[in-house]
Amino acid sequence: LEFWWYASVVRHLGIGGVKAPSSPKYKALKEAMKRYKRLKDFYTRGEFYGIDETVHIHTLTEKNEAVINAFNLGAKEVKKRIEIDLGRIGLNHKKIKRVENLQFEKRGSKLFITFKIPALSPVLGMIR
Repeated sequence: LEFWWYASVVRHLGIGGVKAPSSPKYKALKEAMKRYKRLKDFYTRGEFYGIDETVHIHTLTEKNEAVINAFNLGAKEVKKRIEIDLGRIGLNHKKIKRVENLQFEKRGSKLFITFKIPALSPVLGMIR
């Protein structure tokens, strides 16, 4: 959770303080960092949109794609439904075909996304 929160709100990210390669935390952070590197342009060059305090979107208009970061800061699973006007976040709605990792419905220029977030966890999705 903390890693993806920082990835979403800090322009450049690195990891320190975890030294034991055999520890579960080290392995989890290493995997998260690999994924972050694949998405880095969204976080460092993309436009940030805060849908609310726990849902962030990072768009790259030249790719017509976006990353969605959603966070559950609580101790119980939550279910969320958000509405996104694709034009307002710089995306051409006619070219958007899917949202990876999240349930969605597209109506014209709007996306309606529904998802569950486990307790104290992040969820990532891709608008393409």
